[in-house]
Amino acid sequence: MLAKVSMNNQEAPTTQQHIRNRSRLDVIAAILREVTGRDATKTRIMYGAFLSSTQMREYVPFLLNNGLLTKAEQSFYKITEKGTHFLMLCDQLNNMIGDKGKYRVYE
Repeated sequence: MLAKVSMNNQEAPTTQQHIRNRSRLDVIAAILREVTGRDATKTRIMYGAFLSSTQMREYVPFLLNNGLLTKAEQSFYKITEKGTHFLMLCDQLNNMIGDKGKYRVYE
């Protein structure tokens, strides 16, 4: 499955170029989107959010420590109420500044 990137009348870079330029908040939002509505393993999160194992080792403990993510049974992760609220705020901020979809990866 390939991802498409929309950049408002500009040539779309490859997914790898796009991913390299994401902010910390964009990465956190991508992780939280992967676990919204379903439990997910680290592998599912990595592939779905386009993360390296190094990024996973950095971000997952950060999200767990800050209560945005919780570990369910064995190796499954799920979003918390706080994580859902954080994701909603990120989307509202994107809407306010007009960046909705500008550099967002979508299917």
